[in-house]
Amino acid sequence: MTYFDPFVKDRFVAMLTRHEALLGSRHVLADHYLNNDKTKHLGVRLGAGSRQGLEVKKEEYVLECAPGTVFTKPVLISGSAIISGAIFTGSGDGALITISGTGKLLLQNCILSKEGTSAGSYVSVSATGKLQANGCMFTGAPGGGSVVSTAGGDAGVTGTLNVTGRNHGAGVAVVGEIT
Repeated sequence: MTYFDPFVKDRFVAMLTRHEALLGSRHVLADHYLNNDKTKHLGVRLGAGSRQGLEVKKEEYVLECAPGTVFTKPVLISGSAIISGAIFTGSGDGALITISGTGKLLLQNCILSKEGTSAGSYVSVSATGKLQANGCMFTGAPGGGSVVSTAGGDAGVTGTLNVTGRNHGAGVAVVGEIT
């Protein structure tokens, strides 16, 4: 059993209350798990740190990531989400982000990086999925495959930086990308 000094505990609770007031009640620190809440319009600010993958099953997620928020496992989107400021890393042939079914994703100011040699895409969009990436950077993983691949879904990248040496798949609208 752990003993907490009542004074220290009271100060800690007061500190958390101040953080909640400043950041909103939906601030998730690095060592906390983001629950797939049943409410709509889930706006969450994710604290910096390494995170496991994420699965968005419902509609209307807005995830604002603090600098240094890193997803180290694949992210699956089958609902709809806006993700800004995140870093997605991984290796191997699997996609860092998979948009399945009728999933919709808007990526803003994110970095997607693969380590080692890989033949897989960075983002995979299903036949009925949608993706728009704005101001993102694609880096690492020389090898085969495309950066964003689509099975007929709607995908676009705008104002991005692509230093992978790879192209995007057929059907991906590319505007203002620096290679």
